[in-house]
Amino acid sequence: MGKRPQYRDASDAIGLMRVMAWFVPACFTMLGFLWYFMLNKGWIPPALCVVLIALDLPLSVAGAILIHRAVGDTAVLMVETIYAVGDIPPPPS
Repeated sequence: MGKRPQYRDASDAIGLMRVMAWFVPACFTMLGFLWYFMLNKGWIPPALCVVLIALDLPLSVAGAILIHRAVGDTAVLMVETIYAVGDIPPPPS
C-alpha cells in the first residue's frame, strides 16, 4: 500500500494548512448562518444554537482533516491503479 499523508513531513503539513485556510472559514460561516436560520425559524431553541455555534470550529477542523486524508488516499489509490501495484500475478510465459 502506498504512503498516506504523514503530518511530520513539511509538504503534507503545508497541504493540510492550505485545506484548512480555504475550508475552515467557509464551513464555519455557513454552519453559523445555518444555525441562525434554524433559530430564526423557531426550529431549535437558543441554548441549542449556542451549543452548535460552539461546535462549529471543531466540526470545521475535522472536515478539513477528513478532506485532506480522503484526497491523499484517493491520489495514492489512483497511482497504484495506474502502475498496477499489488499482488497481480505475472502473465504466463
